Amino acid sequence: MVAFFSEFLGALEEQLSKEGQPIVLPRPEAGQIAGMLGAVTATMSVLCLLLARYWQAALYNPSGFGAEFKALHYSTAVSSTLAVAAIALWGLGEQYRSWAMICLLPLTFAGLALIHARVEALGQSKGWLTWFYIIWLLFDPVKFVLVLFVIADSWINFRQRWLKTPGKELDKHDEHD
Repeated sequence: MVAFFSEFLGALEEQLSKEGQPIVLPRPEAGQIAGMLGAVTATMSVLCLLLARYWQAALYNPSGFGAEFKALHYSTAVSSTLAVAAIALWGLGEQYRSWAMICLLPLTFAGLALIHARVEALGQSKGWLTWFYIIWLLFDPVKFVLVLFVIADSWINFRQRWLKTPGKELDKHDEHD
């Protein structure tokens, strides 16, 4: 894999250098490549799990997937452990930064669930979600802030506060840790 990435980046450098100044791209090490592959595999696994759960809900519990997804919440211990592990891996250096992303993946999906829950609690249109996802994809600081909100949510439980309006109650099956 290291040789493949090196050849690919070499060809890319050559193509980009034809237009002007020579460009030199950094070559990833074996640990970085393994972390990137792990992060992609973990992301695809979670996406496949979400798709399977959506299909199951469509067959046996229509509209149940949305309620379950919006209730995704981690306990303080889980979110803190994932955050500390990500920070520790990030601090070990550039070679382990892609591994830190694996620790942040569950927090990211919980953050997306938190955003969906907030949009529903405020009664906003789906257009808000569209704009959020566009901003989330384009600006990396938004990803970081989203993870911070998930960590805060594990301590404060925003959903409980949002639903304490008259006429809205949190079902007992929605309280997942």
